[in-house]
Amino acid sequence: MKKNLILAFSCMMLLSSCGGQPSSSEAPLSEDASSVATESSSASEAYDFKWVTPTGAPTLAFYDEGNNDNWVSASNPAEVVVPSFAANSYDAIVFDGVSGLNLMTKNAKAANYKLARWINNLGFYVVSLKHTKEELTSWNPSWTIDAFVKTGNCARVLMDLAKNSWNYGDISSQTTFETGLDAVVSNVPTNGYDFFVLADPAYTTLKGKLGDKLHDIYNLNEEWAHYHNGMAIPSAGLFVNAAKYEAHTAAYTEFLNKTDDRLTALVEQPQKAADALKEYAKDARHVSSDGTLIKFGFASTMAEKLPVLQKTNKFGFLKKGAVADNKAVANEFSKALGGKEFASSMFLA
Repeated sequence: MKKNLILAFSCMMLLSSCGGQPSSSEAPLSEDASSVATESSSASEAYDFKWVTPTGAPTLAFYDEGNNDNWVSASNPAEVVVPSFAANSYDAIVFDGVSGLNLMTKNAKAANYKLARWINNLGFYVVSLKHTKEELTSWNPSWTIDAFVKTGNCARVLMDLAKNSWNYGDISSQTTFETGLDAVVSNVPTNGYDFFVLADPAYTTLKGKLGDKLHDIYNLNEEWAHYHNGMAIPSAGLFVNAAKYEAHTAAYTEFLNKTDDRLTALVEQPQKAADALKEYAKDARHVSSDGTLIKFGFASTMAEKLPVLQKTNKFGFLKKGAVADNKAVANEFSKALGGKEFASSMFLA
């Protein structure tokens, strides 16, 4: 039976998380539950900085914050992270960058955030247990796809390439869009779809387990770059609460600087992140029964693999200074998908 593809956002954003439950059961904060501890913005202010992210690759930008209860991560970003924009309470939100900007454009309640950083350009893939790349000389209308977050960059790129580059036409009716990457990952063993859309590190993990049984159909990043003059697919973005930024500039500056340092380390000294993950995993409460690091949403074995994978920056992290113009990245990608440009006011100066 034909199934509708369910996309769950986070293609941010997303690592190979293994658990089906959010790593935190906390719902988006209400404005009354603000994290503000003081109104001072001096360098010595005591401020309870709170942020929310999807599980998966973007969590590595906070590799040494696993024990910080002020950080909420969720494997179902469409249900936890997305509503946080309108709730307007978290100090910072990590989400698919362009999707977050689109949310802010359409929902006035979400417009109090500004994009402050691009975190990574993550790898996205189409794979199959049933078909090989050689079979795709044309598209069979009976084929089904399991993908994630319909409004995310990964899903939008897939739809655009299928229609405008591969000449498959509109495949949205054959696609099931999950609310998160975890749902797609859990469906792969059942082999209930013809094709699955994955993001790293889930793709790398499953490829390691299934080997040649998991056929590579498309590397979406390579396909997109081929048809768009080398353009990258921007992935996770870091958004800051504009009002709170003004009131607590010192706390925000410290948070952003530390994030920059971690992103740089992920590219230049990934062993630092690996060591932090190993330290986090020492507490049995942080590891689920299937070996998943609960806060991060990927297998504890990632700590051993990360230094090797990051020799080539497998997860596309953007170290300090790698992006000269946040707005230009967003607008170039948006226009390539037929969207509008975003206003300068939506980006942190």
